Amino acid sequence: MIAIPNECLSEIFNNFQDCYKILFSCLLVNRQWCRNIVPILWNNPLKDFRDVRIIKTYLLSLNAEEQAQLSPFGIMFPNDPKPLFDYTAYTTSIVDYNLCEGIKNWLDGEGRGITYYSKYDDYERIVRVIKSSLISMLLRKSKNLKLVDFYETVNDKIMMALVEILYRSAAIKNLNICFDNLESKEGKMLVEALHRNITPEYLRINDNQLGINEGRTNYVKFDFTEPWLSVTYNKNEEYHGIYLNSLYATGSLPTSIDGGIPKCKKIEITCESHDQGWSSYPQDQGTYNNSWTWGEISIIPNQNNDLRGHLIENESTTRYNVYTNKHAVKDWQTHNFVFLSDHPLVQSLQPGDIVGLYIRSCYPGWCNYIKRAEIKFYYTV
Repeated sequence: MIAIPNECLSEIFNNFQDCYKILFSCLLVNRQWCRNIVPILWNNPLKDFRDVRIIKTYLLSLNAEEQAQLSPFGIMFPNDPKPLFDYTAYTTSIVDYNLCEGIKNWLDGEGRGITYYSKYDDYERIVRVIKSSLISMLLRKSKNLKLVDFYETVNDKIMMALVEILYRSAAIKNLNICFDNLESKEGKMLVEALHRNITPEYLRINDNQLGINEGRTNYVKFDFTEPWLSVTYNKNEEYHGIYLNSLYATGSLPTSIDGGIPKCKKIEITCESHDQGWSSYPQDQGTYNNSWTWGEISIIPNQNNDLRGHLIENESTTRYNVYTNKHAVKDWQTHNFVFLSDHPLVQSLQPGDIVGLYIRSCYPGWCNYIKRAEIKFYYTV
C-alpha cells in the first residue's frame, strides 16, 4: 500500500479543523496521521484556551525563569509527565481574555486553595502573573503566530518579546494590543518594528495619545494596509449647540521614531453630523445654500497644546473647511474630506503638531449636531 504524502494528509485534515472528535479519532490511526493532526488541533486549541487541560499542558512548558515568577504565590505546578509533542510550538493565536478564563478555571479546580473566593486583589494579581508567564512562554515558543490580542495593558517585557517576533517573522496578520506609552523605548521599538514588518492586515493600539495632554478621549489605530503607515484618531461622542466654535477632536503625528522623522503625506477627515432640521427658507432645504453649520480644521499653535479648554486665545487664524451640513436636514450625514500632500495644511504640518477639528454654527436656531469624527494621518519614515 502506497503511503499518502504528508502534504495531502494535511490538506485533508485541515478541512476538519473544527471537528475535534473526528480529528481525535483519526489521530489514533497511526503515527503519520498523528504527526499531521496534532499541529491542527493545537494551532488554536479549542478556540479559546478555557479548557483546564490546556492550561496544565502550557504550565508544563514554562522554563525556570517563567516558573520563578509564580513561586512567591505558592502555586503548585502540575507533576504530569512531559508531553510527547511540543504543543505550544503550534499555537497560532493568543487571546489573553480567553487565557484569563482558562487560568481562573484551573485555579478554581487545582489551585490548591487559591479560588475566586480568595481575597479579590490577591486572586486577580495571581491571574495576571500566571497569564504573563504563559504569554511570555507562548511568544518564546510559538513558531507561526498569526493573531495576538491583548485586551489588558501589556508590560515592557512582553512588549519586547513581541517586538523581537515582529523583527524576525512576517506571520502575524492581526495585532490588537493595549499599550499606553508609545513614547517609551519599548513603544518606539514597536512602531519601528511594525514599520519594517508591514505585513499585519489589521492592527489596533488602544489607549494612546502619543504624548498629547488631552486625557484619553480619542481612540488610536495604526493601519499598515496602505503603501505607507497611517495613524487614526477616533472620537465617538454626541455633541450639539448654537454659536459653536468648539474643538471636538484632535490628532497628531509622533515626534519621531527610531527609524527617523515621520513625514505627513495626506490627512483624511471623516465625521457624522447634521443640521438642526428646520428653517424658514424652504427653497434651500436639502441643499448646501445658506447652511450655517459646518466644520473646520487647523493646526493648533504649540502654546495652546493644553486641550482641556476650547482654546480662545492665540488660536490659529488659518482654518480649512472640511464639511458643511445640508440646510435643515435632520438625518445624520457622513462627510469625508482629504487633504493631499500639496495642500498648505499638509505641507506646513511638522512632527508633533496637533491638528484640531472644530465644529461651527452661528445665528439663533442654527444648531450643529455631531456624533463621530475620525482624523487619519498618512505618513512615511
